Amino acid sequence: MENYLKNKAKKLRPDLVVVDPPRSGLGEKVVDGLINLHAPCITYVSCDPATLARDLKQLLAAGYSLEQASNFTGDRNIAGGLTSRSRKM
Repeated sequence: MENYLKNKAKKLRPDLVVVDPPRSGLGEKVVDGLINLHAPCITYVSCDPATLARDLKQLLAAGYSLEQASNFTGDRNIAGGLTSRSRKM
């Protein structure tokens, strides 16, 4: 994923990116690759709040803002998503 994003970031300009990573999250290099895509909107689906928070911190530092958060299960289990928008767009 890291290499794909690194090679495609200069060519692609998506309006929306949707990610649904494993419990380990995206990781720093993949989040960097997403940031370099300059997508105005990123939707992140997660089942692990710790890795979601880690990756979101990096997105916020890059100029994205949290627009919406949802809990899909409606109970004490965590499975949700959020949408971030770039403040630079």
